[in-house]
Amino acid sequence: MAKVSREAVYAALFARITALPEVVTASRKLRLMDDVAAADCPAVFMTQEGETFEAVTHLPYKRTWRVKLWVYVKPDQATDAVPATELNAVLDAIEGALTVPPNERQTLGGLVYHCRIDGDIETDEGFFQNAAGALVPVSILMP
Repeated sequence: MAKVSREAVYAALFARITALPEVVTASRKLRLMDDVAAADCPAVFMTQEGETFEAVTHLPYKRTWRVKLWVYVKPDQATDAVPATELNAVLDAIEGALTVPPNERQTLGGLVYHCRIDGDIETDEGFFQNAAGALVPVSILMP
């Protein structure tokens, strides 16, 4: 694989997430949940969370880039919709967009070695308000 720019990788991941029919609003510029209208949900915001370079003797660096997906849902308050139900549908869609069959890798079209959900997904299912949210950690292993 040829070396690719950070921007090309982050743009490819963002394009994969924003192509999901479950996503109404998406941006790489974070907005807090209170600043997102119910009509603009489900919303997903992508932030770059850092990079790790690990030295491996006689090999190129092992490079891992980390991203967080901030997911917000705000169901119609006129119904008895459960915010967690809508949140689960969006999380399933994101998982599906990044999951590949066993023994295969999500390469974002050949740009990276592997891109996957990696770690704990933190959720708030809307106990005290008609909104729910999640933070989805994504790791990108570079060639």
